[in-house]
Amino acid sequence: MALVKLNCVNCSAPLEIGDDLERFACAYCGTTQIVEHAGGVVALRRVESAIQAVQKGTEKTAAELALPRLEKELAAAQESLNQATARLQEKIGRARSGRRLLTAILASVIFMAGMMTAGIAASASETMSYIHTAVWMTSLFVIPTFVYRKIKLPQSSRAEVEGAEAKIAKIRGQIAAARAVVDSVH
Repeated sequence: MALVKLNCVNCSAPLEIGDDLERFACAYCGTTQIVEHAGGVVALRRVESAIQAVQKGTEKTAAELALPRLEKELAAAQESLNQATARLQEKIGRARSGRRLLTAILASVIFMAGMMTAGIAASASETMSYIHTAVWMTSLFVIPTFVYRKIKLPQSSRAEVEGAEAKIAKIRGQIAAARAVVDSVH
């Protein structure tokens, strides 16, 4: 068995290592080291640096495996966003239609009521006829406008859309982080 003279990577103490040794601890400082034999050269490396190299490789592999999964999650989240947006647009469309219909019905009722009471107001006096016409015309525009503005469009679905957008942003961040790991580790 041939002995190779090397120095500790931590404390630089002189060491004599046999050919068959792969791992040992320095007798002076206790640092665990790995013996690397390559092309007739023998070198020492700390176990921590070897572990870090394995860890970097593991991180790269995990990131490479995560990318297809994250791409699928992103596609599913985008589909969810599209569906939520479509549901929101449908709800808003129905609400707008209902709001317009209610306002039109109310304006028609006020118009008809004014027409039916116009004869009564005209027979009472000319002043009463003017007052009736002013109240009728004012209420014909003010009341439907007030009702139209009071009826709110649905807000609950906007939270669903915002949640889907936040999920997409989170997944895109994870994809960027995984790509950075894949690109940075050699």
